[in-house]
Amino acid sequence: MALTHAQRTSMFITLTEVMGQDDAETLMQHLPPSGWDNVATKEDLRVAFAEINSAMTAGFAQAAVERAEIVKAMTERLAQATVERAEIKAEAATERAEIVSARRESRLALTGSRVAARVLVGVGEVSGFCVGRVRWWRSRGCGGRAGAS
Repeated sequence: MALTHAQRTSMFITLTEVMGQDDAETLMQHLPPSGWDNVATKEDLRVAFAEINSAMTAGFAQAAVERAEIVKAMTERLAQATVERAEIKAEAATERAEIVSARRESRLALTGSRVAARVLVGVGEVSGFCVGRVRWWRSRGCGGRAGAS
């Protein structure tokens, strides 16, 4: 039961009469200000620490579960990204091969048209732009008759 202010004052006055002022003050300073009900015992501390320890253990267990879920999700996403990257690389390689193939075909077609133009010039069947190119080409001494039209 907690002491009231009036009870503490009465006790202090009585102690001063019995023990003297200094001893009464020393004794009153060692008493809890609100009574012994509010003072924690060793058993109270053991129970409080056990509750805190239990709560921390549960929290750490939950954190471990969440961490495992995060690691699993990240691993799955990394695997998915790796697959997508491989697909993109394969598509890029296919596109590159198609570009190289088309480039070779256009070179062959261009070379073939030059050969055809040379043949046609010899026969006299080339007109327009090709004739101009052939004249320019021949004027440089690159084929057939130089300066001939």
